[in-house]
This record gives sequence, C-alpha cells and structure tokens, in this order.
Amino acid sequence: EIIEIFQHQFVNLWTNKYSPDRTKALFNKAKVDILTVFPPPAQSKTKTININSASQDELVKVLQISEPLAQKIIALREELKGLKDLQALIQLPEITTLEWEEWEEQGITITVK
Repeated sequence: EIIEIFQHQFVNLWTNKYSPDRTKALFNKAKVDILTVFPPPAQSKTKTININSASQDELVKVLQISEPLAQKIIALREELKGLKDLQALIQLPEITTLEWEEWEEQGITITVK
C-alpha cells in the first residue's frame, strides 16, 4: 500500500514536469514500454457510500480503510448524532487530503444523506 502511494506520487510529479510527448520520447530512447510503467487507468465504476448509514464492513471495503478507522468514523457519527457534512471527518487525523484524492480517483462518492 505504501509503495502504491509513492508510485502514485512519482507519477504525479513526473506528469506535472514532462509533457506526454516528452515522456513518450524518453521512454522510446530508454527502450521501455510505457504501458508497463504507466498502465492505462482501469474503467472504474462510481461507488457511493453514505457515511451516516454505512456499516463498519462497508466503510472498510469501499473506502479501503482499516477497521480501527472505520470504528472511529462510526463513533464520531454517533457522538454527533449523524454527520451533517463531510467536514466533520476532518476531526479524524487519519483522514488527510491524500485519502480524499484517492477516493476521488477511485470514483468513490461519500454522502451524508
């Protein structure tokens, strides 16, 4: 999982620095198949999860988070008697901008209703 995060960050840094044409030229010069390094994105289905009604198992499977973090989300929503908006999740230090970006890239929509 950590390796995937670093690979993703490398790809973002690379693509922000080099144009697609320049990238292709560099890969051709190095005689490397670009598709083995940058595979095309898989066709992902949009997944929607209601943070107020999802079970612990659903949170773990859909959001790909740990069970302890899913338990913290459930405890927070119980403490607040339901999350009014997603900003409430900022109270959990484990949920960072990186998680939000990954969920967005994976086509995961999080709702409160």
